[in-house]
Formats: sequence, structure tokens, C-alpha cells
Amino acid sequence: MKQGWIIFGMILSVCVNLTAQPLIGLDKEEVRVFMEKERKDFRIDKSIVRQQFNYLKYVNNKQTMTYIIYFSDGDICTGTKLICDYDEYDDVRRQLQEQKKRVGKSSWEYTHNGKIYIVSLEKEEWYFILKEQEKFR
Repeated sequence: MKQGWIIFGMILSVCVNLTAQPLIGLDKEEVRVFMEKERKDFRIDKSIVRQQFNYLKYVNNKQTMTYIIYFSDGDICTGTKLICDYDEYDDVRRQLQEQKKRVGKSSWEYTHNGKIYIVSLEKEEWYFILKEQEKFR
């Protein structure tokens, strides 16, 4: 029984983990494939389409997280925004503390393939937002 809980915990941590690799720099099709394979807890959401922005929008199964991935005119990811209900706050904050280096009151950074990425957390009244972008030196 104890092994079952350990395996469940490992699976859960993979499912709710913040993106292990940045989507920034990937093209739109690579992002779609990544989300299908690595973020099975999210599904594409086409309910609202804003033509002035080039983006993909995903919502998790519990509908407590919305993941917006922004693209350039050439369909290359330039940044992401994860909008979360406060029900997710403790888990997301813990993951940031464990996986990223804190560089400010509400910002963290990490390095992937020689590039530095910054993640900022913004609290709003009903939700919080994680924004991720490449840090330019």
C-alpha cells in the first residue's frame, strides 16, 4: 500500500509540474506536440479567439489553470502566461521554490540550454498569474 502512495505521488508531481522545459523558441506545431505529450492534464481551448494576438490557449481538466502561449508573426513562441485559481497557489509556489532560483520578491529564474528564463508571479484579486519570458542580458 505504501508503494502505491509513492507511485501516485510521483505521477501527480509529473502531472502538476510546471513546464520542465521552456516553450519559448519553439514553433507552434512543436508546442502543440509538447502539450499533447507532456501536459496531458491540459486541453486546447478555442472558446475565445482574439485575432489581434497569435496564441494558443489551454485549460487544465479541473479548469483551475489557463495556459496562454504567445507567438511571433513567424509562429515562434515568445512567452507564456499561466493564469491560476488560488486553489493552485501553494503547489505552484512550492514548485517555483524547488525548481527555480529566486531573484526577487515574486520572480524566479532558471537556465536551459544556455539561455536564462525569468518567471514572475503576479497576484490579482481572484487569481494569480505566472509569466515566463527569456531574460535578455
